[in-house]
Amino acid sequence: MLVLNIKKEMAAKNITNMLPWLVKIGIPSRSAIKLLSGKAKHVYLPHIELICLHMNCTPNDLFSWTPAPHAQQRLSNHPLQEIKGGTETPNVQHYVKQLSRKGIAEVEKYAQKKLEEEVANRQQRIAERKKKETAGK
Repeated sequence: MLVLNIKKEMAAKNITNMLPWLVKIGIPSRSAIKLLSGKAKHVYLPHIELICLHMNCTPNDLFSWTPAPHAQQRLSNHPLQEIKGGTETPNVQHYVKQLSRKGIAEVEKYAQKKLEEEVANRQQRIAERKKKETAGK
């Protein structure tokens, strides 16, 4: 069964006011409530795209898949296995606590550089999407 785990991903990204955040990025409140409650029977792809653009993730990060018990063996090499059970956000704090000050400084430099790259990429994707939307109107 394929399940949308949007709340888990949002929590991992430290998004605490989930409903207002979803509305702010352009998802209607009624749809946002269904997405967060787990009661959505269908999901609009533009909503998934918006969420992924703003959370800097992929649809695979938002979904988890559990094969039916009778089909587990048959589907053991299926590509859906990549999202089986969802992906937990790594807890790097455990490792950082064990590093020296110099090691922490190196991790901080790397993290800052990586964050700047991801923010720039996210902003570019959002700008491209907005440009497409205005061109289509």
